Amino acid sequence: MSPVKRLRIKKGLSRSELADRVLITPRHLGRVESGEYKSIRLLARLAKELDVPVEKLVG
Repeated sequence: MSPVKRLRIKKGLSRSELADRVLITPRHLGRVESGEYKSIRLLARLAKELDVPVEKLVG
């Protein structure tokens, strides 16, 4: 399981909720969670929303 997905679940957020918060579609977030797509800008927004350093999302 990807770090983004693990943290999203830990925070009790659905894919749609987190996607809305970072202004992307749930499908796009699914691509991020599956490792298909990585953008440092998007990872920075996700890290801020999940309240973790970006480094926690890469790996």
